[in-house]
Amino acid sequence: MKPWVPAGLLLALAACNPPAWPETSPPPTTSGSLPACSAIAFNAAGTGLNSNTFTQALNQIRAAPCRCAKEDFPSPSPPVTWNPLLEGAAQAHSQDMQQHNFFSHTGSDGSNPGQRIARTGYSAASWGENIAAGYPDMNTVLRGWLESKSGHCEAIKNPSFSEIGAALVEGSSSNTYRTYWTLVLARPR
Repeated sequence: MKPWVPAGLLLALAACNPPAWPETSPPPTTSGSLPACSAIAFNAAGTGLNSNTFTQALNQIRAAPCRCAKEDFPSPSPPVTWNPLLEGAAQAHSQDMQQHNFFSHTGSDGSNPGQRIARTGYSAASWGENIAAGYPDMNTVLRGWLESKSGHCEAIKNPSFSEIGAALVEGSSSNTYRTYWTLVLARPR
């Protein structure tokens, strides 16, 4: 059995497709007067991935005015709803990363997140994808995305996204990571 490196050394995050701001909402400001989004209290307790708990936690985060990296979100973002097609896109990518032991927004077949979303039959006007590996539960993966400086928090707070789907696939002893997470956020056409 392959030894596991401490989780802190293996945690990985990536974001893709920077969010496009809707014409009716201005982009966030950079005044720095708001608390960090990573300081928001949310409840995503439990093991595994529960769609209701995950969606509620994401909506708690979206409702709170806060600062992501260097961008302020002074107004609450509208709540998101769970979409099974987006869940399917997330599940397919997490499984692909686990089965082929890699970590990237580019699938083993060369696909990008938009292509994987389209394969499910979902027609997206805009989309974003957060991936993570090595995080043991919903609380820690969400906290990791909120603390990230690479656009993960901004994707979660993006007011143009209205639907989400997420997936968690457990790694095996032959995998680099114990867990593979994918969060897909989108707005339908």
